[in-house]
Amino acid sequence: MTLVLATTFLLLVIGISYVIRKNRASRVAERSLMQESIGLAIADLRAPKGMYFHPGHTWVSLMNGGNVRVGVDDFISKLTGPVTDIEIPEVGTEVAQGAPALKMKFDSKLLHLPIPVSGTVQKVNQTMMDQPSRIGTKTLAKEWLIDIKPSRLSEELHVMNIAEQVRQWIGKEIERIKEFLVSQSGRPELVGGSLPDGGEPVVGVLNMLDAEGLQQFEKSFIRV
Repeated sequence: MTLVLATTFLLLVIGISYVIRKNRASRVAERSLMQESIGLAIADLRAPKGMYFHPGHTWVSLMNGGNVRVGVDDFISKLTGPVTDIEIPEVGTEVAQGAPALKMKFDSKLLHLPIPVSGTVQKVNQTMMDQPSRIGTKTLAKEWLIDIKPSRLSEELHVMNIAEQVRQWIGKEIERIKEFLVSQSGRPELVGGSLPDGGEPVVGVLNMLDAEGLQQFEKSFIRV
């Protein structure tokens, strides 16, 4: 009887030890994954030549015939993670530069993005409307949302970044978002590691902010 109890106890200890080791290994693997494979760095962000990038993180591409094509930059699509829904102005709608008329839903949150140029909406990208999760997975040019016939293009392009300006600007935005995330939460892990060690913002990190934090993000990075 004593031998049976001793054997049972030993097996129980071994089982508990195995579960503890497994859970510890899982946490280490998750932490390593967050810090090593899903950080947001400048090298990950697409900035094709010839595209103009609005300070509110939408882009403009000039088309033959005078219209422009509009989409969302990688800085936003990386921070939101997979997009579940998009709301855009209908064809024929008059829009103004800076108006928060592009809306992206991710998880249960909604982000308002600015129209980069004034004009009239001519066309929508129905593929992206039907499959919003494709944002951030294709070439940037294929992820356009609307075509606009601009009314003040020459006056409005000067506020945008192009060519080498884009990289410099995005670099500053990444530094700003690091400071913002830690100030909002006091959690350095949101930037993939401690700031002195050069951690980068975690992809999908905006899902970790509450409603007030998301409003502050819009105020700091979107409303210009």
